[in-house]
Amino acid sequence: MARRLYTLLLLLPLALAVDRSKFKTCEQNPFCKRNRELTPVPEFLHALDPSTLDFSSSRISATLVAKDAGTAALILDMTFYEGVLRFRVTEKQTKQVRFEIPGDIMRTSLVDAKYKVLARTDDGLRVGFGDSVVSLSYQPFGLTLLQSDKPLVTANARTLLSFETKPENAGEHSQSFGGHTDSTPHGPSSVGLDFTFNGAQHVYGIPEHATSMALQPTRGDGITLDPYRLFNLDVFEYELVPEMALYGSCLLYTSDAADEEDSVDLGGRRIIKKKKNNKEEEMRSNRYNE
Repeated sequence: MARRLYTLLLLLPLALAVDRSKFKTCEQNPFCKRNRELTPVPEFLHALDPSTLDFSSSRISATLVAKDAGTAALILDMTFYEGVLRFRVTEKQTKQVRFEIPGDIMRTSLVDAKYKVLARTDDGLRVGFGDSVVSLSYQPFGLTLLQSDKPLVTANARTLLSFETKPENAGEHSQSFGGHTDSTPHGPSSVGLDFTFNGAQHVYGIPEHATSMALQPTRGDGITLDPYRLFNLDVFEYELVPEMALYGSCLLYTSDAADEEDSVDLGGRRIIKKKKNNKEEEMRSNRYNE
């Protein structure tokens, strides 16, 4: 017993030996700082142009236009599968092709599903597929997944969609940290989008962090944590219950809303915030990467 206790005491200093100065904080990471400082706007930054809606057997696409005339237009592409809605947003026209994971690791397990337009108004579109419905709003752009008329997950509920495009002085940008300088020849090019799990009290996922499966808020009154980070590291020392990155990255997270199997799969950083309105819970998250 004494030998075990001695071993435990010997290892304790090692567990406290994490050198946080070697890890970038959100404040030290330009794209993280820019996205975290975004706030919901009373009007909108992006709207869907209904005249550009294009319908095919299992896909719907449309153009997203920005309120700022100097911001490039985006393309929204939605694909319907049995029990799954996948949507993709990217530049409509660009000289610099963004990196995309080659191939599709999930496609072989998905079964195409036909959809049906249930309602179409001047404000939005409702589409049914299987036992689910997706509601698409035009101004501001927003997308909500529903089951039994109950909203489960809403994308861009707080109008935090951010899509940085290549500026004219792109080659002048660089980032320095720890004595190393990284050039960013294409300039600021991060993307970000907020998700709201309606009716949820907890969200779960990204288990590469040494923390509870129920993710803790990183924004809110008296909370000053950094966002949870997805950045592959091979480190020996790490802290318990951290938001800092650890080994591999799991890009899936979900909520405890009712009994529905609602989840979001999208790479990036997450800001988790709980809000309670009229005794109804919702979990908000903002995800961004570069």
